[in-house]
Amino acid sequence: MERIWSKVAKAGADECWPWTHGKTLAGYGQTTVNGEKRLAHRLAWELAVGPIPAGLCILHRCDNPPCCNPAHLFLGTKKDNAADAIAKGRPFGRPRQTHCNRGHEFTEENTFRLSGKGGGGTRCCRTCRYQMQRDKYHRRKNP
Repeated sequence: MERIWSKVAKAGADECWPWTHGKTLAGYGQTTVNGEKRLAHRLAWELAVGPIPAGLCILHRCDNPPCCNPAHLFLGTKKDNAADAIAKGRPFGRPRQTHCNRGHEFTEENTFRLSGKGGGGTRCCRTCRYQMQRDKYHRRKNP
């Protein structure tokens, strides 16, 4: 438990608590627990509140993917998640987003799609992907 919270930059009760370590291409905190990749905001919920009921998601009130502040998180369905995104002016799936979370422009040359379980094709930044792979290589070469 302490290992997880040590990777969160805790701030005031009303502020975002960003995950400070590995992130997904979409900007969500991610770590490995018992050999399984886990999203940090889901772990934060489980540690602070308890188990996540089957079929439910953990949504962000703050709309900040790396945030792990339990006060900013709430339970919802996938439908709730889509409605929340639209209500915040962010069409679900971010089709109008012109730049990745790290500020790189989504151009034809700098964009690829990941196919997921539903074949949704998440849009990803090639520059960020290259940087993540390069960082991973250097961590393995220079532990």
